[in-house]
Amino acid sequence: MRRMGPRRAALALLAACSCLLAACATTEMPRGASPSTTAASTTSSSSSSGLTVTLTAAPSSTTPGSAVVFLLSAHESDALGAFGYHIAYGDGATDENPVPQWCRAAPGQPASQTWRLVHSYAKPGTYTVTASVAVNCTTDRGSATVTVTVSSA
Repeated sequence: MRRMGPRRAALALLAACSCLLAACATTEMPRGASPSTTAASTTSSSSSSGLTVTLTAAPSSTTPGSAVVFLLSAHESDALGAFGYHIAYGDGATDENPVPQWCRAAPGQPASQTWRLVHSYAKPGTYTVTASVAVNCTTDRGSATVTVTVSSA
């Protein structure tokens, strides 16, 4: 068995945590690559500056009034400040955690954060949910999108 370095172990843990409420599988990546997470309604995107954002919806198909749990995860390889997010649920509702206004005096270090958000849809339809994450004291930005389908009971 090959030992994982601390960075790979942290990224693997982040991917595993993102899968707690959805059926996910992690794929083995070549040395130096980042792990990716796959699920029926998960899209992950990464900025070139080291910020990786993952958004998972569970369930991705539901009925009106039922709760959908969203896990929004961010990992920054060189975080100088705190994370903040904005999520648009596709039905006009939004939620956010504005970026706190503080910076680290020391060089940046790897950092991760996961938010658990719950939203219910009142009407049937297909909703595109978009989440954006920013890291204070940097220009690092990332976003992820999932689709939720709400069908009549």
